[in-house]
Amino acid sequence: MTRSSSAERRRASLRLLLGLGAGLIGVARPLEAAEGNFVWSTDLREIYSQDVQRVGDAGQDDFITSLTATAEMQFRTPRSESAFGYSPELLQYAEFDEFNHLDHHEYARWFVRPGERSEFQIRQGFSLASRQVGFSDLAGAGGGIGQPVTARTERTVWDAEPRWIFHPKQLHTFTLGALYRSESYSGDDALTGTGFVDSDQFGLQAQYDVPLGRSQTLGGKIKGDRYRFSEDSVAIENGAYDQFFNLGVSWSLRHPDRFELFGSAGAYRASGGGVEDVFKPTADLSGSWLWVRKALRLGYVLGYSSGGGITTTEQSQSVTLNYNVTSQRGWLFGASGSTLRRRPLNDEIVPAESVPVTGGGDTLYGYHFDASLGRQWRNGLSLTASAGYLHQQESASGGGVNNLHFIEGSIGVRYKPPAPAPRPARPST
Repeated sequence: MTRSSSAERRRASLRLLLGLGAGLIGVARPLEAAEGNFVWSTDLREIYSQDVQRVGDAGQDDFITSLTATAEMQFRTPRSESAFGYSPELLQYAEFDEFNHLDHHEYARWFVRPGERSEFQIRQGFSLASRQVGFSDLAGAGGGIGQPVTARTERTVWDAEPRWIFHPKQLHTFTLGALYRSESYSGDDALTGTGFVDSDQFGLQAQYDVPLGRSQTLGGKIKGDRYRFSEDSVAIENGAYDQFFNLGVSWSLRHPDRFELFGSAGAYRASGGGVEDVFKPTADLSGSWLWVRKALRLGYVLGYSSGGGITTTEQSQSVTLNYNVTSQRGWLFGASGSTLRRRPLNDEIVPAESVPVTGGGDTLYGYHFDASLGRQWRNGLSLTASAGYLHQQESASGGGVNNLHFIEGSIGVRYKPPAPAPRPARPST
């Protein structure tokens, strides 16, 4: 073997080792790039509630001191993002000290991109609470919007929603998702004397979207839901709808950082034991508009939903509107409103003694609005004052109407540490 051939082999071995080392560094780099961030805040509020028991005309008022702590842990890697949050709230009543309790809210989000064409998401929420304010108390933590307000009781809600998104072609999107939601209540309705209706929901949905130009999409979806209710003789004595099959089309229009519009329409078939099948329309419309330090959001939903502890499934219709403004000096203003309407899917299965609340056979109708004004400083401290009003009418078993209406206001202070400055980017090698 010549000296030149041995030198060539050493150089080849060195290149091989350098290549393996570079490969290992490339594999390890995503792990080194993983970052964690901890975000927390605390709120102290003094609340005046006109009806702390949520029973309507016979309700009594009280002052409530609320102490809330919120903690969220965030993780991020080149291919995934996740967040885990927990928010307990301690409530102390001035007169009704037997109502003193600790509410719990928990949520989690996880997103991963295993490849260039696919994404996987999981959203999960949990809520254990006994104080209700509006129709969207459970949004984001164990439930969605459009839930009626019941008499004071302990309500436990848990849900999980996995979703898989696949792009078979450029700008084409196939989405497959599932939903599980559980609602349970403890205690009896003090006004009607009947028990609350616990429910479990199982759902599956598939949707395919195709592009219409640069900013629009058109799609079709298929959806199925199955409910399971507690054995409450009053709620299901004449049968209950617990199976739903839904077909629809959807459309969206997006301009990043300006506005987004989404709409869908279709129909569903509802069936169940002891009842005749019915066909009803469904619709969904949502939009958001963004300006400099201003935001407007609108939502409308027509479809079916569980009774939120009051009845089994019903035809549901809800509208939500939110407007927020932030000034350069840190002044904050927000206003929101919502309406909720429930009616039987089939008038023949409503108990004869049930009295409609409004024209058209509604079993529940209500509206809620509130406004807030505050100031936020750069050190993370903020002061906020808010006031709201809720009105809800519900047909009562045995005749009559439950009128729930109350005013609630609060003033509070919040501290959230300012976000640290972003880390400088690592130099490329």
